[in-house]
Amino acid sequence: MAETILENQPSEDTEIPIRQFGSGFGKPVFLNLKDKKFELVGIDSWLFLCLLDIDTSFLSVPPDQWSTNKEYADGLQKVWAINCNNDCAERGVKLSSDFRICEAQGQSSECHSSG
Repeated sequence: MAETILENQPSEDTEIPIRQFGSGFGKPVFLNLKDKKFELVGIDSWLFLCLLDIDTSFLSVPPDQWSTNKEYADGLQKVWAINCNNDCAERGVKLSSDFRICEAQGQSSECHSSG
């Protein structure tokens, strides 16, 4: 995988995804990855590394030595620090819990009209 990333290094800094696998706006295209282990690794992998300002020198080191590599450890720390959430799901939970509170207080008509 590291070799594939190194082979696809762009000639200049990238700021937007180049190969989006047809997943621009709208319904995403799901890939069949059963036989294509590293198909997603490529030029857009550099965008991820650049956006997080991860030193890529660890990619030249054998993967079994990454655990003792400072650049890899620093990059891994940046990746683990990313706070991901699903806003849509969180909003759905909030809406349903607000509705239950409204119902419990006998204000169901206000709940239905406030959405």
